[in-house]
Order: sequence, then C-alpha cells, then structure tokens
Amino acid sequence: MCRFLLLPFLFISISANAQWFSRLTLETDAYGIGNIDRSKITQIYVDETGLNENLALLPYIQKIRLRLYDLGFSISRTKSSAKFILKFDVFTSEPIIKARESSYTLRGEEQTIERKNSEGKTETITIKGEDRSIPIIEEDIYFEKVMRMKLYQRNNNRLIWQAESGIENKIDSHANYAHLLVYEPLRYFLKTTPTHPVKNAYGRRHRRIIAEMFSVPKY
Repeated sequence: MCRFLLLPFLFISISANAQWFSRLTLETDAYGIGNIDRSKITQIYVDETGLNENLALLPYIQKIRLRLYDLGFSISRTKSSAKFILKFDVFTSEPIIKARESSYTLRGEEQTIERKNSEGKTETITIKGEDRSIPIIEEDIYFEKVMRMKLYQRNNNRLIWQAESGIENKIDSHANYAHLLVYEPLRYFLKTTPTHPVKNAYGRRHRRIIAEMFSVPKY
C-alpha cells in the first residue's frame, strides 16, 4: 500500500519543485545623465495620463509610488506641486521570432536484386542507399511584456533618466509581471546599467520576496 501512496506524492513533489525553480529573465536598459545629485530629486509625480485609456495601469502606478518611497524619494500627489515627473508605459511587444537550425536524417533504402553470373548461377546483391541529412529551420514565436520609464525635470522638461525593461511573456501562474516590471528598472533608478541590456533571472522564491515589498502601501 505504501508503494501506491508514494508514487502520486512523488509526482506532486516533482511538479512543485519544477514550479519553485522556474525562472523568469528580465532585460533592462537604463540611462542616466550622469553625476545626478540624488538629494535634489524630490517631489516626484507619477504621471497618471494613461489611466484615462487603460485602467490596467493602476497597479503599476501604485507600485511605482510605493517603490520610490521605499527607495527614499518623496512623492507628489499633484503635478502642480511636483519638481520631477515620471512617465511610464506598459505594452506587449510585436511578435519576436527566434530561429533554430536542426537536421533530419533520411535513411537510405536497401534494395536486393538477383542476377545470374557468367556461370549461370543466381547471385543476390544488396545495394544500400546513402543516408541524407535534410536541414530544418524551426521558429519560436513569443512576445515580451515591456515597461518604459522616463523621469523629467518639470520646470524645463529636461530628461533626467530613462529605462526599458522586458520580460518574456511565458505562461507562469506564479508570475506577477507588475511586481517584476516595476522592481527591476527601479533597481537602476537615476543610474545607467553596466551593460545594454543587463539580464537578471528571478526564481519563484525571489518573485515571492519581491511581491511582499508591494503588499502594504506606505506612502
């Protein structure tokens, strides 16, 4: 009886581990103007213009405000009282196609023929055809969930910092793209990424920790 009980448990454990260790990779590209005095970046207004057309942006606005507050920046509730304005956009990319080259081997067929030799005896001859390698090109089509952020100085509309972050839109019931797409680019807030783009992978455990950062509003 124990053997029969153990087998379903084994399948459940393997499935749970596969979900636990699944990883999502984000690519982020950020640029700052350089030599930014962090202490002077105050009263940031997170632009809400997009809400008029897309209410799905509301969670992003809330998470951006919360994350900036956690990073030590003051948040302005009105545009008129702000010194800086952070504009953002979230969208799904055009189809991205990745091609993979492989090959298929077509086995040569064997043919058996009979013939008579000079002595009148019947001989059997087997002829083996040559194997042929046929090239195959396979295409993977996927999309990315992309977030763009730009920080402007309000009085002169000067661009201070910008970032773009994208995550491959895989089917993952444990993923929260809003959490990741806000957290990742703001890791480089006011900075320039060391490489363009920089890639970071997050397992389910890391994603859970990140989600907890946004659980309670503090601003």
